[in-house]
Order: sequence, then structure tokens, then C-alpha cells
Amino acid sequence: MGSQPDELKAEVEDTRAHPARDVDRLADRVAPGKVARRKAGAARHRLTGARERVMGAAGGPPADAFRRSAEAGRARPGGTPVRAVLRRR
Repeated sequence: MGSQPDELKAEVEDTRAHPARDVDRLADRVAPGKVARRKAGAARHRLTGARERVMGAAGGPPADAFRRSAEAGRARPGGTPVRAVLRRR
């Protein structure tokens, strides 16, 4: 702690500024519009992650599950293509 009056004043002002900053941060966190914006952003982030796990990232290769289903749809065991079976119905 400083012994000079100017140093003491600076420390007191700094100490007083912290609670004001904390109150501003709390008010910012509980503002209804900002809460809604944060919730919407979090939901968007979760949905984007789920979509990328299912479909693959944009511009990237398809997800592994999609590739396997496409390969499985080309032919069934025994050699009869699935499309031929579906056309018969």
C-alpha cells in the first residue's frame, strides 16, 4: 500500500471502480434481450454440431454414416440391387 496521498487516492478509486464494474457485468448478464441472444446462440451451436455429425461439415466429405448407407443401398447380399427390388413393387 502506498504511503503518498496520491497513491492512496488512486487505490481507493480503483477499489471503488471494481464493485461498479461487477454490478455492470451482472446487469449485462441478466438483461432479458442478452439472455435470449445467448440462449439462441447456444442452441444454434448445438444444432450446427448435430447437423455436422449427421451430414458432415459444409464443403467436406459426407459423414461416415451417410457413406455407409449409400454403399448399403447399392446392392444387397445375393447381388440384387435395392433399386430393382423397389421397382418391382
